[in-house]
Amino acid sequence: MSPTHSFEFTPARFLRDLATTADAIGANYSESTTQAVLEAYSDSFRESAVLWRTTDRPGDALNYRFYERRPTTHCEHRDQGRAAGQ
Repeated sequence: MSPTHSFEFTPARFLRDLATTADAIGANYSESTTQAVLEAYSDSFRESAVLWRTTDRPGDALNYRFYERRPTTHCEHRDQGRAAGQ
């Protein structure tokens, strides 16, 4: 029987992995800031590919970004903000 792995994005696992990785490389990490980003872009994190980047310099940043799997435009995001009263 082969092990099953879930590749579904979960905020809890992302926070855990980010904290563990930041600790391992000595990078600064803010759980509250990361939580705010996860909440603001929850659909994008869930539906996109999430990539990580760092360097071999001690204490350097640990970055992440998501790449949408569907086309989006700046106007689309602006119009969504207007619809929400922003």
